Amino acid sequence: MQQAPAWLPYGLRTRIDQWRVHHALRSIRQTRPYPLNDPSDADAELHMLLCKRDLRLGVVCLKSLLRFDAGIRFCATILSDGTLTDADRAWFDHHIPNARWSSRPRKGDDRPSEVQAALAPWPHLSSLYHDSDFELIAKIIHPLLLGRHERIILLDADEAFFDVPERLMAFCRGDDAAPLYLHDHQNEAKGVDPQAIEAFASLGQAMTSAGHPWRMPRYYFNSGLLAYRRDQLNLAAAECYLAWREQAPADDRTGRLGIWFGDWTREQSAYLAMYAAADSPGEPLGPEYHLGGAPGHVFNHFLRHYVVRRRIHGRLQALIRTL
Repeated sequence: MQQAPAWLPYGLRTRIDQWRVHHALRSIRQTRPYPLNDPSDADAELHMLLCKRDLRLGVVCLKSLLRFDAGIRFCATILSDGTLTDADRAWFDHHIPNARWSSRPRKGDDRPSEVQAALAPWPHLSSLYHDSDFELIAKIIHPLLLGRHERIILLDADEAFFDVPERLMAFCRGDDAAPLYLHDHQNEAKGVDPQAIEAFASLGQAMTSAGHPWRMPRYYFNSGLLAYRRDQLNLAAAECYLAWREQAPADDRTGRLGIWFGDWTREQSAYLAMYAAADSPGEPLGPEYHLGGAPGHVFNHFLRHYVVRRRIHGRLQALIRTL
């Protein structure tokens, strides 16, 4: 079946495409388990926010990394968005044994005291974490406050490793002086318009005034694959970004600028602010780590836009056969 035609109603189109994704990944259940290590015997901790829709994708992503015998040991924490059932978690645990599960408290739940106390100095972060429906905030808070290892690798579920990610492995071995991020390798001179540059200048000034100088030379930044030491990032920089965004003109949060400052990119731009304020400015992982579905790369972040395409299904099925 091809990708659902655009003329179908959106809800039906989504259901058809989701069925196609599940159908393409159904053979993952026949692959062997890939167990994780204890944090005390690991070189880095993997963190992934997972929902029911992406359950199989997330297992493919993790197995595609864990299959390499590169002398690197991983532990992992899986952040449930609340849609996973007990059966879903049991299925995941069969395929990826020894993962720790974590979740953000729902509204009305008792707040974990360690997180509540840690977020007290940062009201915008605290509000997003405790009182909002913005599930992606857990991607910031949990690795930094609840991580069990000094080195963190943050993964989205719709990703895959097609060869040994040497730069990531070098980070795990101790080449970790700078935090690493996924860059989409576009021409920023053409893609970043003057309004965006002006908004970033305003943000940089606000952060510098608050004691967090902006050191990031690039504008394109993707949080789908991040690698950092927990001591390199400061939640105060994320708080500064959220405070600036609240006061920014409404035009800065819509249209093309929504890529950076829209409601759906708050988590990603909060990470960008933390990377920009790090003592060692964040560095892109490099051209082998690609945002999009182009073949021939060590790593691809497919995004939902790409993963519903037939040629991507073929690549994922070929990858599963190697597992």
